[in-house]
Amino acid sequence: MTKNSYYSHENHTIYMNDLKDNDEYAMSFHHEFGHYIDDELGDVSLSENFEYALNDDKQWFDFNSESGLENYQNMLSDLKNPTVIDNRYVSDILSGMF
Repeated sequence: MTKNSYYSHENHTIYMNDLKDNDEYAMSFHHEFGHYIDDELGDVSLSENFEYALNDDKQWFDFNSESGLENYQNMLSDLKNPTVIDNRYVSDILSGMF
């Protein structure tokens, strides 16, 4: 039995927690599938271009600037939209940025 869900870079396999309900399973699978895609594309997330893009996004939400704080507040407001709040990808995006 797998206690944690994870992607194994070594053998290109996604392992899933057998105890999750369908919603938790789907959320974990989408997250781990992202690691699989990254691996298959040659670890794009480790490239300089990816780092530059991530840094550009971080600057967009720079808390030390008035525009960054405004952008952040607008994003939080947008996240309250019912169609966005349940989006399983939002947490991955935000965790990559902060």
